Amino acid sequence: MTARPVPEAARALGVSTSTLRRWMQAGAPVARRGRRGRGCRALVDPVAVLAWREGERGDVDATLRELAGRLPELIGDAMAEAFRMADKRNGAWVAVAGWQLAVSGILDHLGERVPDLPEPEVPERVEVPDYAHLLPEEIRSFTGRGVYDDENEHLSFTQGGGHGGSHPHLVHNFIRAVREGYNAYPNAVESANITCVGILAHESAIEGGVSKEMPAFTLELD
Repeated sequence: MTARPVPEAARALGVSTSTLRRWMQAGAPVARRGRRGRGCRALVDPVAVLAWREGERGDVDATLRELAGRLPELIGDAMAEAFRMADKRNGAWVAVAGWQLAVSGILDHLGERVPDLPEPEVPERVEVPDYAHLLPEEIRSFTGRGVYDDENEHLSFTQGGGHGGSHPHLVHNFIRAVREGYNAYPNAVESANITCVGILAHESAIEGGVSKEMPAFTLELD
C-alpha cells in the first residue's frame, strides 16, 4: 500500500484523523512530512503504521506481563506498610491505606517502564456538608461526633459521626418509620438486596466466577 494523505490513511486504518495524528506525534512512521505549499501535505503509509502499532502492542504486552509477575510483591509490600503505619484496631484504615499504597506502587512501577504514561488525576478533598439541622435538636451533635472517647476510639466516628455524619440520620429515619408505619430507606428488601450482592459475589468468586441469581425476596416488595 502506498503513502496517502493523512485523512485517507486514517480511513484506511479505520481510525479518526485526530487519532492518526496522535500516533504520528508518538512516533508512527511518516512517509513525508508536511510543509507549506500546494501538494506538500504529509503522507502516511497505512501498512507501515500498522507494523508500528503491532510493535507498540508488543512492548505494552511485555510490560503488562512483567507487571503481573510483580503484583503479589507490590501489593504485599503495600499491605505490610499499611499495617506498620496503622493503629491495629482500625481495620478499615488499614484496608484504605493498603489500597492506596498498592495503587501508588503499581503506578510508580508502570511509570518507570512507560516514561510517557500520563499522570493520573489526583482527587481533591471535599468538605462533606452537615445536615444536622434536619434532625431533632437532641441528636444533632452526633453527626460530628460519636459516643467513643480518646481511649475507646472508632475510626468511623473520628471521621465525623460515622460515614460522613449519616448514622444519626439513618437511626432517626428508622425510628420514625417504626412509629409512623412507613417503609424506611433503605427498607428491608433494599437492605437484603445490598447484603446479598456481596455474599453472592463472594460465593461466585470462590466457585470460579459462576453466575448467581439474587433471591426473589431481595428484588421486590410483597
